[in-house]
Amino acid sequence: MSSDKTKYLNYQLWNGKSEDLPKIVNNTIDNIDLELFERGLNVKSIGAKGDGVTDDTSSIEQALNLLYQYGGGKLIFPPGIYLVSRKLTFKDRNIIIQGSGHATIIKAITPMDRVIDYSGTNQFGHRGGGIMNIKIDANNFADYGIVIGYETGTVTGEYFHHIRIENAKKWGMVWDACQNNYFTLIDIEYCGGGLLMLNGAGNNKVDKSEFASIKKSYHVMSASNSNFPGYGHNDFANIPQANKFYSCVLERGEGLSSVYIETGKHNQFIDCEFSSTNMSVSAVQINSNAALSFFTRCRFAGGFTKQPAIINRGYRTFVTDCYFENYTEDEILVSNRTIIGDCGSNRASKLPRVKNIGGDSALNILFSAAPRYMGNSSIPDEPKVSEFFHNDQNQLFFQSKSKLQQFITGKNFEMKFEITTEKVEHLVTVPLTNEGSWIVEILVANGDYNHTRSAIYIVRYRDRGQPAYNLANVQRLVSDVSSGNVISQLDATVNVAGNLSISIMTLLSTSLIVHVKAVCQIEY
Repeated sequence: MSSDKTKYLNYQLWNGKSEDLPKIVNNTIDNIDLELFERGLNVKSIGAKGDGVTDDTSSIEQALNLLYQYGGGKLIFPPGIYLVSRKLTFKDRNIIIQGSGHATIIKAITPMDRVIDYSGTNQFGHRGGGIMNIKIDANNFADYGIVIGYETGTVTGEYFHHIRIENAKKWGMVWDACQNNYFTLIDIEYCGGGLLMLNGAGNNKVDKSEFASIKKSYHVMSASNSNFPGYGHNDFANIPQANKFYSCVLERGEGLSSVYIETGKHNQFIDCEFSSTNMSVSAVQINSNAALSFFTRCRFAGGFTKQPAIINRGYRTFVTDCYFENYTEDEILVSNRTIIGDCGSNRASKLPRVKNIGGDSALNILFSAAPRYMGNSSIPDEPKVSEFFHNDQNQLFFQSKSKLQQFITGKNFEMKFEITTEKVEHLVTVPLTNEGSWIVEILVANGDYNHTRSAIYIVRYRDRGQPAYNLANVQRLVSDVSSGNVISQLDATVNVAGNLSISIMTLLSTSLIVHVKAVCQIEY
């Protein structure tokens, strides 16, 4: 008979003959097995109080050790406040931790690095367990609420459900090289940061969870960190990737951003809600070490902040079918081949404003149902209009009011004007027809071409509030290219009749030569 089993027998209930003792003992052992493996082991049956006064650490550890000896099982926490003075470590032994929702609280009462250590020590991974229906209060004693990840093996295939974490000094939850886990109804609030994904954490799924009221950093951060044991012990080169967030809310707090992808690949946010309110940087930041981040059908609420919704420096970030509201400045700052498609806004234009912050603006948007920016400035609040843009193969495309097509055909012309009068202010007028949208290249030079200035512009249709044949104002497509220092300024405007006015300023009185090349894409 196992001494571990024997010590839980209540011999005071036995009043029979001595020869009946083995039968009673065996029946009691069977009852213990039934509790351990079917109904679960109640921590209070092992001595935990859950009264918010008693230190229950030893009793909880004793209950865990008992389940380890039996190869796993369910550890049940009835409603109560369970105080712990050191971290609780859950080993790879098929343990399921089950509470009674927010009525079950595990609360730190002394300084510690984490409240719960859910780490893998098996080369095949910590499997077959999970945590559900529990609240973890780090109580501003613990740096982390729960760390899920690598010790000498990873954590994989686990289920974490209906967990609230609060008051962690650094991060509510940390994934260190854990993979293929499922998180639902996670609620992380009032922590320094929300969720920290590290060191190849990958293929994890988060569903219908909330990250709110952060105090210092980010609701969600993707990074690598050599101070955690998962660094160098994963298949993803320490890069978190292929993690998916569905229908999550990331809002409130006084941190830097809701999401910061310092490094990561193929991480996706789908049907999520972001808030830039009180964020000092933006709702989303993506570093140049990140690649292939996806934001699909998400809502970004600005709260009339001047901070942008997205600052993207990552390679090929996709922002599609998203909605932006109540931003006073540009919603999306782009570089490094950002893909934006079918996004909306509550601006008068119904479109978010996009601004290029690095690299060639013609290459930063590869595809879009309606490009919204040109050059290094935002397009003003106007109805959706036709315009031109390039892809990364330097192919020219034309976006009409109805669809996108590659720019192949068009009406072309070239003009050359000589301004013989020497002065410092020069004006040239070029008549454009009202048949379509135009891309115009202007080159200005002095007589010997030692001083030049050139720029490319687009002239677009309005399609709301004006007759269809009226042309909108000019937008600069690329920045000026100049040689010499005589020609100080080159600008262009257009009136509704299609007359393109080119204004040139020089530092001294001189004659000029103006070349105009224009191509028109017929509207359809």
